[in-house]
This record gives sequence, structure tokens and C-alpha cells, in this order.
Amino acid sequence: MFLAIISASCDLFDHEPKMYSTRLALSLQDTLSNDLISGIECTKCYPSLDSLCEIKNRDVFLLNNEYTVSMQKYGGYYYVNLNIGVDKKIETFPNKVTFTLRSPYVFGDNYSHNVVTYWEHAGKGKWDYVCSRVEYGGKEFTVKQLANINIATIILDR
Repeated sequence: MFLAIISASCDLFDHEPKMYSTRLALSLQDTLSNDLISGIECTKCYPSLDSLCEIKNRDVFLLNNEYTVSMQKYGGYYYVNLNIGVDKKIETFPNKVTFTLRSPYVFGDNYSHNVVTYWEHAGKGKWDYVCSRVEYGGKEFTVKQLANINIATIILDR
């Protein structure tokens, strides 16, 4: 009886997650390399999680119509975290994902701005994908991988 319980409990923990998630950390800067995100006030901070904080003000920043946005500081600049979650039942990871951003603080207007991201298989496992490029405003921006995080900087014409 005891062995059956141990066997059943091991099965509970021996399963693959149902979702694959990854993220792109996106820096938004002006032509003089000024950080356009840094002045946004955080509503909740997590200092133990590498300066992670949340923005919960739809008048300041919207991401895909969600007003809870996380940002983090890397190398002196703040980055907005663009998170992607894919149900593994779908069997494939999307090659192209568009994010809609709206921030009068960052963009200087109240319009929606599309950031298009392109993803490629990294070759390690079925769900290992990296962001290969980012497009915004008709321009292409490169992406770097740093400790399993995709990082890109968009330079705005401001």
C-alpha cells in the first residue's frame, strides 16, 4: 500500500507544464539614448527580483489593453516585459507576435503603437524559441539574448 502511494505521488510531479512562456524585455529610448521608461512611477516594486516593478495605471502605459505591466532594470535602463504564453496543446510556437503599446508618457501621444516580434526555434528543445528581430515604425531592431532573456532597444524619433 505504501509503495502505491509513493508511485502515485511521483506521477503528480513528473509532468510537463501546460504552457510555454517567454518574454522580450523592451527598452524605449530617444535618439540621444535617454531612457523613456525610467520616469514612469511604479505602483508595486519587488527589489529582491532584480528591480522588478509593476505599472498599474492605464493612463500611463497600456500593453495589449492590459494596464498591469511589469518593467525591470538592466544595465542602467528600464525595460518593459512583453510576455508570451502559448498553450502547449497548440503544438507550435508563433513565428510572429504583435504587441500593442499605448503610453502618452513614452510616445508623446495617446495612439496605439504596434511592436512586431519575430521568433525562431533555438534548436535545443521543442519549445526553445528566441526573438530574432523586432520591428517598429518601419524600422528593424536587433535582439540580444542575455541569460535566457530576449532584450531589444527601440529608438524613437523624439
